[in-house]
Amino acid sequence: MPRPDAPSRPAPVLYRNGSVYTAADPFATAMLVDGDTVAWVGSEQAASSIADSSMEIIDLRGALVAPGFVDSHMHLTETGIALESLQLGPISSARALLDVVAAAGGDGPVLGHGWDESTWADSTMPSAEELERAAGGRPVYLSRVDVHSALVSTSLAQSAELRTKEGYDGGARVTRAAHDAARLATRQMPQDSLKRLQARALAEAAANGYVALAEMAAPHIGGVEDLRLAAGWNATEPGAPRFPEVLPYWGEPGVLGGAGPSPRGRTGGRCPRACG
Repeated sequence: MPRPDAPSRPAPVLYRNGSVYTAADPFATAMLVDGDTVAWVGSEQAASSIADSSMEIIDLRGALVAPGFVDSHMHLTETGIALESLQLGPISSARALLDVVAAAGGDGPVLGHGWDESTWADSTMPSAEELERAAGGRPVYLSRVDVHSALVSTSLAQSAELRTKEGYDGGARVTRAAHDAARLATRQMPQDSLKRLQARALAEAAANGYVALAEMAAPHIGGVEDLRLAAGWNATEPGAPRFPEVLPYWGEPGVLGGAGPSPRGRTGGRCPRACG
């Protein structure tokens, strides 16, 4: 007999009238979940025979049920910034981009993501000086849709010392080492801000069916402290929101066995000792 103070066990849930992706039965349309266990999968006819009043029954209305997804390459802080910064995907010209920058609120760096000049009628980029004026002197960092280059303002180029970096030609668009330096210069945030951005990314991943994420950290992306925060989400306390599992990974230039650089130019591994 259960103790009076014991938590009540949730009712089994029968999902039916859908499509269940499982190797156990490629034609399954129903699934019974008891607690955290998939107790049964099968046909709609079989579901009708086992359904009873003790179960919560959910009509899938043809929807697909699949195992949780795993993202094999993720940057939590970067994803959080992309979600919360200026959304530049719909932008179709340099003029429109400058207008969005000019309208940005706040008093810190102006961050944005998603522009793609290949979709513009005129692919001419705004200048660093134009970005500087539009932002009223605030540093500007706007990542391209592929996140391998960005547009930066004059003040950011100066503070990040881009003049001597590969990938900087004096204009607004930066690539390679200059892009890495510009990105890192705008990522110097308090720990609580970094955690808020990571939580936003994890919540977005959970809402889209992900149960685990490989955090691919490196010195030119966010550093060890950023990875330490990401790994910390796995140690949630009772009652705290549950997020997808974070699989920490650290990669940086290195050598293998003293034989010189690796063929791919990078070595990598799981979370370094410094990330806890």
